[in-house]
Amino acid sequence: MLTLLETSYQSVGFAESTNDDQLTILHRANVLSWACTLGHNDCVSKANAQFRSWLESSNPDQINPISPNLKSVVYCTAIANGGSTEWNFLWERYGNSTLASTRTLILSALGCSKSTTILNNYLKKSVTNNSGIRKQDASSVFSAVYSNTGINTALDFLIDNSQKIKEFYGGMNAITNSLTGIASRLTTTEQVAKDIMGVSLKKTSFYALKAEKKKRQTQFNILSY
Repeated sequence: MLTLLETSYQSVGFAESTNDDQLTILHRANVLSWACTLGHNDCVSKANAQFRSWLESSNPDQINPISPNLKSVVYCTAIANGGSTEWNFLWERYGNSTLASTRTLILSALGCSKSTTILNNYLKKSVTNNSGIRKQDASSVFSAVYSNTGINTALDFLIDNSQKIKEFYGGMNAITNSLTGIASRLTTTEQVAKDIMGVSLKKTSFYALKAEKKKRQTQFNILSY
């Protein structure tokens, strides 16, 4: 896959140009997202360097050297390849931000961690009152975790904390909605065989998978531009 991406990566590059049109900007964001996710050395190195520059700035809430068009891929890459230092830094930025778009972007990036401990703590925050995460944003946290490498972490958290989640939301709707999203990411028979408070993943996964296949085909088409 990286071999297929190399031509596109070399074509768009990591650095932006004042001459970039909107299509180039969108294409670069897609290519870099795939490249960094798949471990392209140059992509990961440059993303980490940009994040480190921000982390070490004297006033990170006012000074952010990362291009708005690349924040998503840079944040996610740095969190995926970093540890508690990077995660806590971004979590603090979330707490200090008053912009809804920034907070949404950060919530998504925080789910990119590969640490089970960090992801579990993040999921716990999402169903804990006064944690800093609004109740209406909790589903975004689950989505951020299972959409990256945390599918098993999110699934196990739902199973182990289903009663707490039900009480937190006052019903089963939140659990059912989370399962619909998770179902499209299942890859093993062990995952599909699980049952959460009477909700069968096997039944849910068929319909969710059809929708996910259509979504991924669209992403591939954009990437192949």
